[in-house]
Amino acid sequence: MANQDNRIVARVLEGDTDAFALIVQRYQEVLFNLMVRTTGDREKAADLTQDTFLKAYARLETFQPDRRFFSWLYTIGLNVARDYTRRISRRAFLAGEEIMWQLQKVQPQLPGEGERRQIQRMALRDALDRLPLGYREILIMRFRKDLEIRELAAIFNLSESAAKMRLHRGMKMLKEQFNEFVEPDKQ
Repeated sequence: MANQDNRIVARVLEGDTDAFALIVQRYQEVLFNLMVRTTGDREKAADLTQDTFLKAYARLETFQPDRRFFSWLYTIGLNVARDYTRRISRRAFLAGEEIMWQLQKVQPQLPGEGERRQIQRMALRDALDRLPLGYREILIMRFRKDLEIRELAAIFNLSESAAKMRLHRGMKMLKEQFNEFVEPDKQ
């Protein structure tokens, strides 16, 4: 896919501006999901997704073909999300079932534990919501999108060791937040 992206970028830079629609089609869902997680509002998320593509189009000549296009584009999306979060001076919210991957580590469901599992799911969502955007996004990109450390490092403009450390710290923070909710008496 990287070579396809590079060919599309080359076409756009050579004047075939309609080819940019292929990039939008390919990446609009992942960017929209990022913005929904940031805003908790589908309408605002659509606006921010569009802003991301407009900024990417305006900066397309800065894309370096030796990098993965998705990493470059997602970095622009993260910056748009961070700018939005700063502008409104409030916490970002998570929407949907983005953290189901983590629920597998909580406990297997036993008969009669449906309500308990629902409470754990809500606690985990809340815990993830309370993480700073950079930690939340790196966890989601690693475990939901199954990106490798090298790709995460490129997206977040980190060294590979710094990306590993951010993942480690994010998981630690997530567990602490989750445990505070599930076991409030043990503080």
